[in-house]
Amino acid sequence: MDYLENKLAKNEKSIFISQQHYIIYLPTLLAIILSIIMLFPPVFLLVLLALLNALMLNTTTKLQITNKRIFANVGFLFSDKIELPIEKKSTIKLKANLIGQIFSYKTATITDGKKKVKIGRIKNHQQLEELLNK
Repeated sequence: MDYLENKLAKNEKSIFISQQHYIIYLPTLLAIILSIIMLFPPVFLLVLLALLNALMLNTTTKLQITNKRIFANVGFLFSDKIELPIEKKSTIKLKANLIGQIFSYKTATITDGKKKVKIGRIKNHQQLEELLNK
């Protein structure tokens, strides 16, 4: 069970959970290719670091919307968290750079007036856009 699932109230249901795009594994793939081409053992350390970074991004970056609230959580040691009522869903802005347009992912920016949290590389952004336009 997810950390955010434990924070839900009795009659609260999750209606959206963000998914990270697979592009977060691109540095790992490039490091693997580089290590095969160079056959250089220190590059294997690069592969492990890149893989660890991608796994950490995938597990610690979440945007969850329920029928009552919006939760955003980014980071592991130095994490940013925001919790807003669903009425403030207009504070979520979606944006895609050129690479995001090519690979079909977007970055969500959530603000609560004091704090701003960015959730990058959201794979299922179409579902989020539909939810925000309701």
